[in-house]
Formats: sequence, structure tokens, C-alpha cells
Amino acid sequence: MFQDARTLADNARLTADVCIIGSGPAGLTLCQELGSAGFRILLVESGGMEFDLERQSLLRGEDTTGEYFDPVGARRSQFGGTMTMWNMELTDKSLGARFVPLDAIDFETRDWVPYSGWPFSRAYLDPYYKQAEELCGLSSNPYEAAVWEDESNRCLQFPVGEAITSIYKLRSAESLLLAARELIDASTNIDCLFRATVTELVPGPTSNRIEYLRVLTSNQKQAQIRARIFVLAAGGIENARLLLLSNTVFSAGIGNARDLVGRFLMDHPLYYFCEWIPSSPALFPVLGVYDVRTVQGQCILGRLTLPEAVLRENRLLNLSGVLWPKPKGYRSKGIEALREMRLLALQKQLARSLALAPRACVNCGDILAYTWRHFRAPKQASFSFWSMLPNTEKMFGSMEPEFYLEQPPDPSNRVSLSTELDSVGCRRTLVTWRWGQQSRDSAHRAGVLLNKSFERARLGRLVPLRQPRVHTTGHHHLGTTRMHNSPAAGVVDANCRVHESNNVFIAGSSVFCTGGYANPTLTIIALAIRLAEHLKKELQPLTVRQRD
Repeated sequence: MFQDARTLADNARLTADVCIIGSGPAGLTLCQELGSAGFRILLVESGGMEFDLERQSLLRGEDTTGEYFDPVGARRSQFGGTMTMWNMELTDKSLGARFVPLDAIDFETRDWVPYSGWPFSRAYLDPYYKQAEELCGLSSNPYEAAVWEDESNRCLQFPVGEAITSIYKLRSAESLLLAARELIDASTNIDCLFRATVTELVPGPTSNRIEYLRVLTSNQKQAQIRARIFVLAAGGIENARLLLLSNTVFSAGIGNARDLVGRFLMDHPLYYFCEWIPSSPALFPVLGVYDVRTVQGQCILGRLTLPEAVLRENRLLNLSGVLWPKPKGYRSKGIEALREMRLLALQKQLARSLALAPRACVNCGDILAYTWRHFRAPKQASFSFWSMLPNTEKMFGSMEPEFYLEQPPDPSNRVSLSTELDSVGCRRTLVTWRWGQQSRDSAHRAGVLLNKSFERARLGRLVPLRQPRVHTTGHHHLGTTRMHNSPAAGVVDANCRVHESNNVFIAGSSVFCTGGYANPTLTIIALAIRLAEHLKKELQPLTVRQRD
């Protein structure tokens, strides 16, 4: 059942077996897994059923370094959480996201990656990944690209043990959200309270258990929620923020005796630093596997990466590149001059910008040719579905890889609290985040290895861009309540229980120890299924008492 918190009586008291804060992929997975076992579940969502600017404003924060973004643009206060922001266009024109598990190497302790290593291996998590795929309606086929090949979906053939092609599985958000709404509507033991903002977790007299949550509704009514178990599933920023805000008993916040809550913030920088010049235009018509395509009933997208053995040998961070085609002339001298002029103008270096005008004029022919081709081409020419266009060998001249990069854990990258208050009286977030030289250097060394593979395979070459570009966020907030068996090195244990509290658990990407390059959704859901399995065992005595 859904309930608008504005309809509650002031100072209402609500109870449940399990209270879940946040209705994104982690929270909805827990609802389904625990609800089917018969437990009373209360799902609390700060936003409404639809987007609301007033509720969204509660997420506004501040970037302290100038390298990141205000996190309000990367999260959503609404039923479904960030699922409602997924923007990958699929072949049926719906919007969805990329699904892929973390690699085995991402779980390992690597001596060239500080603070790396999970409490368990990828093999241990594989059964939960399988359940997560089934829950999301993904194909059970593996992620190796060879399985998905046909006449129009070919993989680039590299020397053995060098570059490899894998795929992302793509899934729409609409069907997942619809299924979640139908589940809650039909359930007699799952309630969703929306437009209810949790402002604090309040410990009981023994201090090692949370007694209740303080809640403020959007019409300024107060409420309390009591439960046997509380699960924070509010995302990589808000999970940490809520622990820090809960400082009535412990001044540093819940679970923060060692100043670890909010630290180790990671993301997936998107880096554009090279261009692939194919050896033959005839390659374009057969490379459909690198485009958004539906194959064997599953929407997929091909990607390039390096084998784990190469990553280990060269002490590289993980990365994965998607190929986006560029029209002929995209890197011509005239177009490059115009781009550089624009960049300098944006940086208010007008004299340097105007000094490049003669170069642009000398090469005005290629500018006009490129402009003509650009406006004649369909809108999709540089985005999804490019492989379905006619005459791709004439339209395109190169491909620009978009690399998702692994960012190593760094305790100086963190979420903390501002002195500024939001409309419900809670301190806003401060995000301190820097990309770091290791990620940049690792990407360029990987580029050298990839270029050698392209040249040895006679597929062309990777040419460095004169002006590399980085988009510093994939909107993936990872690691702020990291998992570790020792309370001196992590906020939660291997079962996602907060070390300093007996009945508080955390679900979502904030518990990640490292992030690889993979979009985190599939791992979030796999970990939520695993957490639900653990909570069922914890709640079993209650079930026995109820039955008796």
C-alpha cells in the first residue's frame, strides 16, 4: 500500500519489522525479497510518486573542489530514485541503463591500488548476480561478445591475450518501476510512505541499537518510525549524510567513531583522449555489436577492455570503452581550429582565440564540407543506432572511444556536512572530490597498449586527441560507507551491518570497496538480494514467535 505522509496525524508512530529508507534499486529489491517472506516492511521515500522540485531541492549540496558537480543533479528524490533518471536510449525508444557485473580483479587486493580488496570474491557473489539478472529480466547469456555475434554484429579481432570485446546488457527502467508499484499495491505487508524525510536515526538507551527514526513530512508534520531492523538504501551520498546527521547521542554521527563515514567517495570519470582511425571504411557496416542493438531478445552494447592478466602485468586500473562514430572531417585542421577557438573563448582568452582565426580561414573548405555532412546526417549519427544507418562507410571517418575509468579509493575524497540548512532543517552535503593523477596516467598507459593491439591486428590506429576531455562523473556515487571486516577500516561489515550498531544495515553503492568501471546497478541489486537473505535469518526468531 502507498501512503502520502501528509495524511498522517502529527506525531504519528509507525512500526514495522524492517524499515527501509530509500526507494531506488536497492530499496525496491529488499522490499520484494523480504516482503515475499511475510515480514512487515515499511519503505520510506523522501520524494513523491512523481518529480517535485521542492522535494528535489533537499538534495542540493556543494562541491568544494571545483572538479565535481552539485550532487543534486545526479540524484532523484522520487519513488524509484535514480532509476527515474536513467537516460540510455534503447531500441524500443524507452530509457534504461547498462547492466554488467564487476570483474573478478575488482574484488582482489591489488598492491598498486590503495585500500583495495573486498571481504569476498567475485565467485562468491556470482549466484547473487544470477538472481539479480533474473529479477531484472536480463538474458542469462554471458557477457563475452562472441555469444552475440552474427553477420551484422561482428567483433574486432585482436591478437590473443590483448584487447577484448565484451557487452553491456541494457534494460528499461519503466518495466522495473511498474513491477515495483504493482508489488506494493497488491501487498498486504509492504507499505510505502512517500513525502517523508528521515532527519535522524535515534539510538536507544544502550546506544548500540537504533530505537526509532525521526521523520518530517513535506507539510511539516513530525512522526516516529520504530522497527527491529533499519536499512539505509538512500544512495551513495544520502546514506553517509544521514549517518552524519544522526548526532544527538554521538557527536560525530552513527557509525563514525573512526571518522570513516563519507570518506572514500569514488565515481566513474568519463575520459575522451584518443580517436580510432580504422584501416578501412568497410569495417563500419559490420560493427553493429558496438552499437545499441537487440540481439537474441536482449538489448546490448559492445565495449572494449583489457584482460585482467594485462591489467595485473602493467599495474593498471580497470577501464572500459564504448565506440561512438564521428563524421568524416570531424578531426580536420579547420574543425580542430574552430574547437580550440571556442575552448579559449570560453576560458576568456580572446586574444589567443582570435589568433587561430587565420588557420580556420585557410581550412574553410573542410569546415564547409564537414558542416554539410553534419546537417545532412540523421540526429543519431553520433549516438545510439548509428549502425542501422545507410552508407556508414561513407558517412563516418573515425570512432571516438568513451572510457569509463576506475577511480582508486582515497580517504580525502569525501562527503561531509555543510553549515547551510535545507528546508527541513538538516545540514546540506559538502562533496570534496578530485580525480587524481593515477586514473589519468593509467588510462593513457592503457591507451598505448590498445593502440598496439589495433596496429598488430591491422585495424588502424588510436590517435591521441590534442585536447583530451574528462566528464568527472558517471553519476555513480560509491564507497562512502565502505565494507570491511575491521571497524578500523570500514563502516559496515561483510553483511552490510554498521559496525557500531546492532540493527542498522546499509544497501547500495556506498558499501562498495572499489568500483571498477562497471555501472553499479547490477552489483547493487545482487548485494541487496544477499542482504535480504541475511536479514531473513536475523528475523527468523520473530517469525517463529508470530507463528506460535
